[in-house]
Amino acid sequence: MLIDAAPHQTRNVLEDLGRMDPDHVAAAAIVTGSADLLVELHAEDFDGLLDHAELVGEIDGIRSTRTTFVQPSDNSPNRPDGQAS
Repeated sequence: MLIDAAPHQTRNVLEDLGRMDPDHVAAAAIVTGSADLLVELHAEDFDGLLDHAELVGEIDGIRSTRTTFVQPSDNSPNRPDGQAS
C-alpha cells in the first residue's frame, strides 16, 4: 500500500483506512521530522507498512515508531493502558 498525500492530509487518509478495516486495527504514533505531525496508523500489517514507508522515504526523519499493538475485542472498548482486554 502506498499512501500518497500531503502532510496535512495524512491524518485524514489514515483515518479513512482505519474506518475501512475496523476489525484489524494496530495503532502506532509516528512523528515526522518534516512537519512534527503526530498521526495514528491503522493498518493490519503495521510493521510492514512502516518498513515500506521508511524504505521509499515516505516518512522522513522518524524519531519514534513502535508502540503497543491494540486489538480490540468484539464486546469491549480499548483499555486506557493500551492493552486489549
